[in-house]
Amino acid sequence: MRKSIVVALSLALLITASGFVVHEVARHYKDQHLEQVPFSNNPSLRVQLPPQGIGEEQRLVRYGPDGFTPIDARVYFANGETGLVLYRKDGTVSEFWRYYAAGGSAVAPVKAHVRLDLVGRHWLADEQYRLDGSLARSGLRLDGGDYVVTGRFGDGVVVSYVTSYNLQGVLKSNKTFWENGNPRLELIVKSVIEKSQKTFYTDGSLESELAWLGQKESGSYFYADGKTLRMTYERFYRSDSSYMVSWPVKADYFLADGTLEQRRLFEYGRMTAEFNVAGHQVVQVWKTSNVGLPPDKRLLSENFRLLEVVVDGKQRFVIGDGDVVELHSKETREGVEFRVIRYLLPDGTVFKIEARDPESKVVLLQPAEGEHVDIPYDLMRPVSYQAPSVVPLPSEYVGGPF
Repeated sequence: MRKSIVVALSLALLITASGFVVHEVARHYKDQHLEQVPFSNNPSLRVQLPPQGIGEEQRLVRYGPDGFTPIDARVYFANGETGLVLYRKDGTVSEFWRYYAAGGSAVAPVKAHVRLDLVGRHWLADEQYRLDGSLARSGLRLDGGDYVVTGRFGDGVVVSYVTSYNLQGVLKSNKTFWENGNPRLELIVKSVIEKSQKTFYTDGSLESELAWLGQKESGSYFYADGKTLRMTYERFYRSDSSYMVSWPVKADYFLADGTLEQRRLFEYGRMTAEFNVAGHQVVQVWKTSNVGLPPDKRLLSENFRLLEVVVDGKQRFVIGDGDVVELHSKETREGVEFRVIRYLLPDGTVFKIEARDPESKVVLLQPAEGEHVDIPYDLMRPVSYQAPSVVPLPSEYVGGPF
């Protein structure tokens, strides 16, 4: 029964398996089993009820003379595809095929082929093909136990990625390529707390370099020359999972000449942006709309709304419902420094003034007739930025059992 379950799960996984490079031995098996395997009309041929939820309609199993040892099985799927399972003499699965729906052709095209180890559990090699017969991907078990999967572009020849998993199916490394053969991404997972990632432009020059060690993640992004810094960042985690809260995140952005353009600090519930605009030192404070978003969306600009703007460290404009509602400043009256708040109408007209002395005593002042504040809306515009990335977590391979 356990062996039947393993076979069923293996076939089910092939439904969603992504594509695979050709292994010559597997290619030989593929050619050998392109045609349907005939079944004799004798009691050794039995109908087996398939497990629920894997898309099977019927499974016909052929048994040996003892009536107990399975020889092979034909599987029929609801979408018109078929499968063929071969067993060893000890009843373990040695390999299986999945075929596309035959349509009007006499021979059903091979969709996938998998060879398993002696216990019928771990994959030794596999290939998967597109409907046109081109190779989509292949996998091969190495002597050390790692399983290496190689993907191909649509021509079935040029390599699109090479991914390595350990015996438990945990990602160890992943390399992807541009169609011109240059590297596109390199991810190396050393442990659950240490990994690194590089991305590349189409010409092969370095685009980004990210690293994660313990509770700290850092990264650098480069301009098209692959050398000039465009952005650097640091992220600190409260947990070893990036899906826990990760604050603060510090990011610096540079111009092509190396000049610091802006600096951002992402904290729980807010983001602070510092930059120069028209000779003014500007600090924008933004409120986070949703702190519960996943890390790849949490720091995007659309998740923030402007809360206040500080100009040259002297004037602080407070925004409410999209309009500037308050202007905070410091003023000296008769030798005493007051913290002054001017309450504004949307057009900048002052309708109330509140002042606090060093002892926080509140004094209400009468605005001058027609008192008006020029609101520097040009200093309040959002300045575009790239949100710091998140180094992917180690993932489990879902293409088959390991």
